[in-house]
Formats: sequence, structure tokens, C-alpha cells
Amino acid sequence: MKDWTLWLAEQGLTKFLDSVGVYLGIVSILIAVSTWWMVRQQALRLRRAAREVRPLGNYEEVFNTWETIQTQNPYALAISLSPGQSSIENDVKTFLDISNTRVHGIKTINLQGIIQPLEDTQKFIEQLRQLRNELSELGCSELLIFYQGPAMMAVQIGAVFDNWKAVKLFHKSMPVTPRIYEYWGVLTK
Repeated sequence: MKDWTLWLAEQGLTKFLDSVGVYLGIVSILIAVSTWWMVRQQALRLRRAAREVRPLGNYEEVFNTWETIQTQNPYALAISLSPGQSSIENDVKTFLDISNTRVHGIKTINLQGIIQPLEDTQKFIEQLRQLRNELSELGCSELLIFYQGPAMMAVQIGAVFDNWKAVKLFHKSMPVTPRIYEYWGVLTK
């Protein structure tokens, strides 16, 4: 009699475990199919968004608006990466005085040219990141960037300060005498 009850208990347990296994399998399939569907829909949305080119809008309006706006706590950043040039800080101070633009401070980065592209670029990007963190701690509300150096490094500056605060760009024109900086716009998406 013991053998029969043992056999019955095993049969009942086996059937119970079989049905639990079937239900868990069905639930797992439903979860897998729904996850696949959500990922597929997201991939389609991303592909569609990548194909769309959103218009910038009225850049002239953005340009003119930011030219006249000055926020509460602006800072200037003078970057010189040209070989043989020590600093552009004095030129920046001259421009700020002439244009009656007030800033709470001028931060400078001076590298005597980019000699070793890999090492110097890494050093430069690290300096920019540290400076961005420092300016955030100081409560910087807007950054005026004055730059002298290779165009590729200007791209790195844009990458570091993208989606941060209002960043105004200034350029020193060649034909104008005396050569002073002029406003060239803001970083935009």
C-alpha cells in the first residue's frame, strides 16, 4: 500500500509541475513577444527620426536675440592654441571694454600649439571639462567664447559645451582694423 500512495503522490506532483511549467512557458513567450514588439517599434521610430531633418527655424532671430541679451552671471573664456601666441586675454579684455560687456571673470586656456594630436587633444578636452564644472559651481549663466587655433579643436569646444548654458561665440575678423572680436552667434542644435 505504501508503494501505491507513493506512486499517486508522484503522479499528482508531476501533473502539477507539468501544468506550472506550461503556464510559465506561455507567460515567458508572451513577455518575449511583447519585448520584441516594443524594441522593433522603437527601432522603427529611431530610423524614422534619423531620416527627418528638422529645420533650424529662424536663425537670424536667435542670432539677434542672443546678441542683445546678457544674463546675470556671464563669464568669458579666452582660448589660444596657436603656436607662438601666449594669450589672447588682453585682446578679449579690450573687446569687452569697447563693447561695454561685463563679465564676472575671464578664464583662459593657453597651449602653445597642438604638437602631439592625441595627447594634446586629450589634455585640452580634460581642461575644458574641468573648466565647465568650475563654471557650473560658480553659477555661470552664460559663456562668451573667444578662440584662436585650429578648427578641429573648435569642434571639440562645441562638443564639450553643447547642451550646457548659453554659449556665445566670438571671432576676430581679418580685414577689420583694428582687429577686434565680433559676435558670431550661439551654439545651437
